[in-house]
Amino acid sequence: MTDNGWRKESLKRTADEINSRLGTNLVSDNVRSKLKTMKATWLVAKHAVDASGFGLAFNKETKRIDVDDNAWASYIKKMFPFYNECCILFGNDRATGEGGNTGFDDMDTNTGG
Repeated sequence: MTDNGWRKESLKRTADEINSRLGTNLVSDNVRSKLKTMKATWLVAKHAVDASGFGLAFNKETKRIDVDDNAWASYIKKMFPFYNECCILFGNDRATGEGGNTGFDDMDTNTGG
């Protein structure tokens, strides 16, 4: 058994199946890493859904967690008291690739740097 309870052979077979279906070139370590990430994300969601008296429910049709906006705000404040400060600090910026450049784009080509 490996971490996550998956045997090496199972990880390899899973990677092989994904590669055959999607034309990718994954190896067992890729599958293990993704499972680890998925498990961590699931544990956060499970904790929220299981929170006593919180009123979250998994919607099987939409495959999402349903919650009242006020209940969610209350939960976030309780579980993550610095949420608002982190929103200010980190913002909502996400890399999209738009407007990106290489390190060479910032160099003055006439002087070589």
